[in-house]
Amino acid sequence: MSAGAIKFVLALLAALVFGTAADAGALLRETQELPDVAAPPGGQAFWVARAIRLNGVPMTIKSFATPSNADEVLHYYERQLRTSVELKTKRTQEATWRVLAVMAPDYFITIRARNTARGAEGTIAVSPRLATVRRAARTSFPHPASARLVNLQQYDDEGIEAEHISLASERSVTIEARDFVSLLTQQGWQLLRSEATSIRRGHIIEAQKAASLAFIHLQRMRVGGDTSITVVWRKA
Repeated sequence: MSAGAIKFVLALLAALVFGTAADAGALLRETQELPDVAAPPGGQAFWVARAIRLNGVPMTIKSFATPSNADEVLHYYERQLRTSVELKTKRTQEATWRVLAVMAPDYFITIRARNTARGAEGTIAVSPRLATVRRAARTSFPHPASARLVNLQQYDDEGIEAEHISLASERSVTIEARDFVSLLTQQGWQLLRSEATSIRRGHIIEAQKAASLAFIHLQRMRVGGDTSITVVWRKA
């Protein structure tokens, strides 16, 4: 990816993280009822996403760092969160990560922790129980019908909405890039950049519509030969 493309993506992420707005969006309202889990004792926690929807499921995500080790962290949360017979906990191991799942009737908490030289670090994700979620993952960002949705992350940070969209297509990078450009132009987007890259016969598109900004990166997959498409979309 070129320096210009990297600067563009960083600008989008900075606007998402540091931007402000008067009214919180619908996604933020969906996550406001979820528990706000504090940092472990002696540690610090930082918001990664106050409101994110991952493949249709709304959630919040925090990161934390603490002088305690990973086992002490999970033991602390087991004692703190297991305040009711309705709550169930389960521990698992994923490579270097120790994972604690906390299941309540209305929400689900996943705490991941791993040891560091100074203690432990990890994340805290909170979402409604899947049984209460009936929303399919959908995006309104313009894309050719040949590009199928693989993964969708939708963010709302103090009213600044954004999406990170992963798509895949059996068609070539050149054809998909051409159709993206055509579709965006038809729908009133202004092309800031559209050019091929040497890395895996890729293509980069940058576009703007009013206050909306979009970065699109297309490239050939290493396995299978399909086209992988990543869209970072900061909405107006």
